[in-house]
Amino acid sequence: MGNIAYICIMKPVDLLIGGVNRIPLYFATAAIVATVLYLTLMPAGPDMGMDIFPHADKVVHFLMFGAVAVSLWWDISRRGLRIDMRGLCVSVVLSSLLGGAVELLQQIMDIGRSCDVWDWVADTAGALMLPIMMYPLLRRSVADYGFHTRVLRRGDKVPQSLRGLYVEAFPPEERRDWADVERRLSASDGVMNMTVVYCRRRQVGFITWWRLDGMIYVEHFAVMASERGGGIGAKTMKRFVEEAGRPVVLEVEPSGANDMASRRIAFYERCGFVAVRDYEYIQPPYGPGLPEVPLMLMTSDVAVDPAVAASLLHRHVYGRQ
Repeated sequence: MGNIAYICIMKPVDLLIGGVNRIPLYFATAAIVATVLYLTLMPAGPDMGMDIFPHADKVVHFLMFGAVAVSLWWDISRRGLRIDMRGLCVSVVLSSLLGGAVELLQQIMDIGRSCDVWDWVADTAGALMLPIMMYPLLRRSVADYGFHTRVLRRGDKVPQSLRGLYVEAFPPEERRDWADVERRLSASDGVMNMTVVYCRRRQVGFITWWRLDGMIYVEHFAVMASERGGGIGAKTMKRFVEEAGRPVVLEVEPSGANDMASRRIAFYERCGFVAVRDYEYIQPPYGPGLPEVPLMLMTSDVAVDPAVAASLLHRHVYGRQ
């Protein structure tokens, strides 16, 4: 059901966001403002189509200046790589002022129109309400616009800002000591690596991964809580799989292990992974005194042999023969 919902709803949204984010900054806003000025300042005709239902003209004003505010807030947010209340306030005020200016021009110009304070009220209401209604979509768009990833190079310092996320996201039995992470990432063999996720110029997540024989193993993947729900996690993992150049394997808690297990499996399935449900997999202990953990393998390629993958993980990642 989750995959069907993603294909029918979220995937078209992702494609739409990817498309509109290619529009140059302020191009859409300029086009919408030009269209609004043309429609509101052209001479009034005998039939403007505004009487199809009571107060239809007010609805049109609401939508037109709401569209101006939405586009302006979107452009301001993309430029600063951050969507916030200040950008909303600027967009609402400028759109409302534009609406007031249009009403005054309609009174001054000889175009058969007059100044209507209730039109301006509709302009302002649209400028305030429509951006708020569109906020979830705008947030995803801005996050997508300011998103990129970077693989740490040998010699790069491991970002300490991600240490808290690492400890918070994974229980002790499912992570190695942070000093061990730093040591392995700085090793010259290039087996263990870290991809850092950036959003709005901030480090907001990471993937630690291993380059093994014939496959890539994702050991840990986490995104900061403040960035979850905006599509950053899915975009990161999809891009990682596309750029891996070989099958990607990861471990997850089996369905029913806890409240989040099923949701996490569904997330990876939306990212193109397949759960290996008919293979019993045990994660060896990360250190003395820590327990084994029953987990489930997931892979981006159904041709991966789970027994071979498990053997590689046990030998190279966990140091078990």
